[in-house]
Amino acid sequence: MQAHHKLLDELPMIYSCCVFVYCLYECFKYKNTVNYPLLFLLITYSFIVSIVYLNLKEPVFHQVNLALLEELILF
Repeated sequence: MQAHHKLLDELPMIYSCCVFVYCLYECFKYKNTVNYPLLFLLITYSFIVSIVYLNLKEPVFHQVNLALLEELILF
């Protein structure tokens, strides 16, 4: 797979995991409020990972960051 096609495959994984983490932590609340700090943290995290990954183009960087998000989902 070419590098630009690989980016189109890997970066949406980060974005979808961020959405899933947000939904997971917001679904089991008693109050009907928006968790703005978590939202800001996940958007910032995905933005920084995207910028760094676009500059490095190192698959290990993507794998480590995706694993961190998946750990949040599992625990």
